[in-house]
Amino acid sequence: MGVKKVELLAPAGEKKSFIAAINAGADAVYLSAKSYGARANAENFDLKELQEIITYAHLRGVLVYVTINTLIFNDELDDFIAYTDQLVNMHVDAFIVADLGMIHLLSHRYPHIELHASTQLNTHHIKQVIALKKLGIKRIVMAREVDIATIKAIKAQVDIEIEVFVHGALCISYSGQCLLSFVNGGRSANLGTCAQPCRLPYVLKENQENVTHPLYLLSTKDLMTIDHIKTLVEAGVDSFKIEGRMRRPEYTEQTVLSYRKAIYYAYKNLDFDAEDDVSEIKKIYHRGFTKGFMLNEKSKEVTHITRPNHQGVYLGKVIQTRKQQVLIELEQDLSLKDGIRFMMNHQNDYGLEVQKITSKSNILQKALMGDHVWIDVPKNIPKGTLVFKTKDVEKDLELSPYIKKDHRKVELRASISAKLGDFLSCIVMLKDKMYSFYSKDLIDEAKNHQTTKKDIEKHVSKLGHTAFIFKTLDIEIDQGVFVPIKTINDLRKEMINHLTDVLVKREEVIIEKRFALPLNHHQALDKTLVCSVHTKAQFDVCLKNKIKHIECHHKLSINPQDYHDIDISVIMPRLLNNQEIPKNATIHQFLLPDQKDSNWKASSHVNITNIYTTNLLMTYGYKKMTLSNELSLDQMISFGKLSKKILKEMPYLEVVCYGKPEVMLLKHCPIAKEKNTPQNCMQCEKKRYALKHKNGSIYYFLYDGDCKLKLIDETPIHLDAVMSKLIKSDITYFKLMFTNETANDVQQVIDMYQPFFNKKTSA
Repeated sequence: MGVKKVELLAPAGEKKSFIAAINAGADAVYLSAKSYGARANAENFDLKELQEIITYAHLRGVLVYVTINTLIFNDELDDFIAYTDQLVNMHVDAFIVADLGMIHLLSHRYPHIELHASTQLNTHHIKQVIALKKLGIKRIVMAREVDIATIKAIKAQVDIEIEVFVHGALCISYSGQCLLSFVNGGRSANLGTCAQPCRLPYVLKENQENVTHPLYLLSTKDLMTIDHIKTLVEAGVDSFKIEGRMRRPEYTEQTVLSYRKAIYYAYKNLDFDAEDDVSEIKKIYHRGFTKGFMLNEKSKEVTHITRPNHQGVYLGKVIQTRKQQVLIELEQDLSLKDGIRFMMNHQNDYGLEVQKITSKSNILQKALMGDHVWIDVPKNIPKGTLVFKTKDVEKDLELSPYIKKDHRKVELRASISAKLGDFLSCIVMLKDKMYSFYSKDLIDEAKNHQTTKKDIEKHVSKLGHTAFIFKTLDIEIDQGVFVPIKTINDLRKEMINHLTDVLVKREEVIIEKRFALPLNHHQALDKTLVCSVHTKAQFDVCLKNKIKHIECHHKLSINPQDYHDIDISVIMPRLLNNQEIPKNATIHQFLLPDQKDSNWKASSHVNITNIYTTNLLMTYGYKKMTLSNELSLDQMISFGKLSKKILKEMPYLEVVCYGKPEVMLLKHCPIAKEKNTPQNCMQCEKKRYALKHKNGSIYYFLYDGDCKLKLIDETPIHLDAVMSKLIKSDITYFKLMFTNETANDVQQVIDMYQPFFNKKTSA
């Protein structure tokens, strides 16, 4: 098999992980500075440290990608641009971006910098890929739910790089489409502060009745594709991405080492037995493993409903107990300082670090597989409890060399010539290129001390903590010559500095500061009430109340031609398939309109938080756009003001005034897993299912076609208390979103908001 070179891309949340990734064999590392990264809770890097580690990586031939994959708000734009200017001057190799407006801005401002579309953009269809490429995107980080057949089709039809996650934690929701953490606690996944409520237990409810006890129904296993690397290479994937900026350096080391090996076997067209590497990875961290939707994993196999945390590896079981001690029959070795967990049930697990190991009255530093050992435990542990090792100190020690900064060196092949009457010369081969260096002065005859080959070797080899090491060093020297130590040192320094520049240097920095927003947009209309409906009963109530703008869910068989005096649009499915998009449609991704007269509207799921996104959408013909639900009242109002000031002609802006928030979009079906039903069972349509959190919050499931589910917060957004302010703003459209409401519910909500539009108002 002819295997193309693929990139192994590793995570780094702090410096040790960064160095470990490079030393273990990563081709590129992705990270975040202190701002605008989707892992704000990682340690991350300040700008001074970032410059240092970029140089460290470039010296070793490793690329550095900086994630700026949060949404950007209007009041952050100046700081954001100043920040990216700094990063560009540090010669980063690419930006990983999630905000559409910032892609539009950065592609113009830095024409020489690669832009990668973050997985937060939820790119799952070739139409999105084509649209993003037009914006200047060089690489797409595909949504983790995209299957390999789709990836193959994209690579066959579009000249663009494709990056996929191959290992690590998974989001249960399509990335960029999860508001669960934001709605319940204000910590936004789109701003990098997700509180991971998906890792908490929930009760599944069926028609108001509990059908499970609390289970981790939304908690995914970890992705693991190491035994499918050849398949992914053959599919045309360009970059294999390991997730894990929040994990320990040892995790980064082991995953990079193991996947590097798998890639090597793919190059050599050799069969790869992943069993040993999987065992080594398990010692570091795992939640159980799934091959993921990319490799057509069954939905039921994606989650681990009994535990959301590191599972460790099986150590043995408790065969006897006594006061604050347990006797364990070991199935593998155990050392002092190892971490272990007693798994009694998912509500009562207990973990500790081993402080004392006793066997037959002997205190041990290490016990071996097959031994029976007593462990001190300050808790009652039942006989028969299974025990797992969650931290392996010997494994950590084995990996420790990879954290050392000087572990990976750049090898040089050099020859030095010291001839009487000539310049001291050093010819260096670096990556099949030759570089020549010469002293400033000619070599004289020795008067007292004669310079030897060992003298030159001693001083020229003082490379210290530089990135370089001599693989070979040949020295030719005449008898009876004298070369001053300073001459040797100066030549060495010149060589180091020049080779450093060669490896670190990137294209000339280009910052186009004159990129401006065009001033040719549409004029806004009068204030208008819009209703979004999922059922015919809801639609009929809207008709009765003479609502002139209605969005209808795609499942409704409503013919707009039958209602000539009403603006009716179709709410497309949340995920694209191959269906035709009508001229009047509400869509949830950035696409290029098929027809010039398309009257497309961007939903709130496009994540519009700044005027650059607004400008981009209007440039490509979008007539209306719904602002992100993550904007505060003040941000909504100022959005309109800034648009009016900057864009001159106003865009058609919309805000959601009422609606039950969609907090997740799921390819996984917790209902089918718990009920043990086949795919497309349609249980979600036959009965009402919901999840209940221990704090009383209820989230119900809403079918969106093709076995995809929306998870909806039962508690609605209500802006009636601030409508008097909003109606006076520069916002045009005000939406009431109905999902599972009854006709009576719809009438009550319309009665609450319609009076604001019966008054004569002006912005």
